[in-house]
Amino acid sequence: YNQGITIRRCKNVFIDGLTINDPQQVCVELKDCGGSTSDPIENITINNLKMFSRVIWGDGIHMKGTSNVAINDCFARTSDDGIAIYASRIDGYSVSQNRDALNIRVTNTKLYPDNAHAIVIGWHGNQSSTNDGNNIYNLNFDNIDILEHDQNWVDPDGFIHSEYDGAIGIVCSDANKCDSFTFSNIRVEDF
Repeated sequence: YNQGITIRRCKNVFIDGLTINDPQQVCVELKDCGGSTSDPIENITINNLKMFSRVIWGDGIHMKGTSNVAINDCFARTSDDGIAIYASRIDGYSVSQNRDALNIRVTNTKLYPDNAHAIVIGWHGNQSSTNDGNNIYNLNFDNIDILEHDQNWVDPDGFIHSEYDGAIGIVCSDANKCDSFTFSNIRVEDF
């Protein structure tokens, strides 16, 4: 799957003023990024990014095991989640580091998802039986507009996925520990 931007195991990244149109999966993937999880300095910065997707799993900004991120003044017209924040995850494509998701700030952003959520937190984690979970905390969302979020996720066979209802989803699963989320000045357009 071609993604718009893929950033893995990096720190000190600055993205500004780009437009991503019609990637064949996620618009921006951040995986195991951001330097030390104990240092609150935001060293991944995404500013003035515009994203447009239309395919399954067409998330806007998708973060796994990533910390110290500042997202500001973005627009995401996505076919799936607008902003997705997960801890590390071992999946069929690669072995992710065992990392937390900490110190993420999203401000002055407009999210317009077709399916799933404008913001989703904590759904996936490291599913290894030897891991006792990761931390997802210190997430701040301020001055966010959620636009026309009115479409259910329906499979081709007609099955409706009600677990994806809602503009903002927090699902603390896979032994993750979730804490310290702040939402302020969130406007959700009438469904």
